[in-house]
Amino acid sequence: VQEALLISVGADFFGDLVYSQALRGDEVPNPPLDEQLAVYDALVALLDEAIASMASASPASVAPGEADLAYGGDAALWTK
Repeated sequence: VQEALLISVGADFFGDLVYSQALRGDEVPNPPLDEQLAVYDALVALLDEAIASMASASPASVAPGEADLAYGGDAALWTK
């Protein structure tokens, strides 16, 4: 959720961004820019994954914990 927030602000301010090829570990020297609308589409998919993860009862699920300063670990508020 935090990644989607941060990257969406970047896309809002700057338009096209390096996103899909950024920080992949394969050391692309000059990764191409992703079009702003493609970045937004990717972020919608990322948020869908985050919502599903927070709703999951699986032990592998990553939900906000006690260290959450925004909503006190309340996954329902994050989903909302």
